[in-house]
Amino acid sequence: MRAIKPGGRLLITDYCRGDGRLSQGFERDVKARGYFLITIEAYGRVLREAGFERVKAVDLTPRFAKVHARELERLKQSGVAAEDLSDLVLAWREKRNRALKGEHCWGLFTADRPE
Repeated sequence: MRAIKPGGRLLITDYCRGDGRLSQGFERDVKARGYFLITIEAYGRVLREAGFERVKAVDLTPRFAKVHARELERLKQSGVAAEDLSDLVLAWREKRNRALKGEHCWGLFTADRPE
């Protein structure tokens, strides 16, 4: 709140988690990376509780999955060494599948700081 001038606008995109139960693989990856993920709805609530107004929390997960698919195709054409490529392709497929299953989400958040 202090970093935004009164009347200013906040814009954040961030990883989130889905509403349902998460797979053990995703929970393991979240823990290994040190992520703390909350749902998109909860993220919006946190912003409101912090004092922001006109909070909007938008689920961009379908776009997130499309980005992963596009990046996966680019990766295959990138010229990465074969011994590295298979691991990278597997990781990107897992990311895309987790987005498609609604486990790994992507949120867009906007909010206004009161005057």
